[in-house]
Formats: sequence, structure tokens, C-alpha cells
Amino acid sequence: MLEISAKGYYGLAALFHLALNYNKGPVLIKEIARRQNIPQNYLEQLLVRLKNFNFVKSFRGKKGGYALCAPPSHINVLDVLTSLEGDLRLIRSCVQSEVLRLFFNKVEKNIKGLFDQSLEDLILTKHELGQKLMYNI
Repeated sequence: MLEISAKGYYGLAALFHLALNYNKGPVLIKEIARRQNIPQNYLEQLLVRLKNFNFVKSFRGKKGGYALCAPPSHINVLDVLTSLEGDLRLIRSCVQSEVLRLFFNKVEKNIKGLFDQSLEDLILTKHELGQKLMYNI
């Protein structure tokens, strides 16, 4: 099982919110915190880290806030998570068998492949979900 901390979940949620608002101007930290249910003080720390990794840029002033540095289609979920969490690894005990070690390496690679999506892919999933919900009503 991969272990992703609150840092990874909150950071990805913040970037997803910014992706939804791409090309609409900077978004205030308090808006991201409120909409994504992230403690604002913690979000500020995460956004500084995400800025250091060139995922976001900040704008000062009355209409300041944060925005993505690149289009959502150019920001990879796995890259975001590894920048916040470090290398995503399976939690496993000491495996003595070479066969089992190879097996777990293959599983780990496949799981990482699931995270190989862009923020744009997540936006498309959100839109598909919204259409399915409207269709079912």
C-alpha cells in the first residue's frame, strides 16, 4: 500500500482547485482553504513548497493570490506527489525472496502508473462525474 500523507492530499487538492480556476486570475489562499477544507496556515506552507517546485506562482497586492505556473495538462499528479512526499514507495516488510521482491517492484510500478495523470485529466473526470449525476437525476 502506498502511504500518502495529508501534505500530499492537501497539496494536490490545492493544485486541483487552481486548475479549475486556470486563466481566471490568482486565487486567494483563504478561498482555496475554504473550498478544499484545508487549514489555511498549513496551506500557506504547502503553497510555498509548491512554488519552490514551480507548480504555482504568487501575486501580491489586493487582487493577489496563487495561480498555476503551467496549464493543467502539463502538471502531472505523480510529479506533484513526489515533490511533496518524496519517492512514493510501497510499505513492505523485509522480503527475502528475489521473486517476491520483483513482484512488489512490479506492483509498485503499476500503482505509480495510476498516478501518471495530469490535472487536466482530473478536471475531465470531474466533468464526467457531473454529467453522470445530472443524467441520473
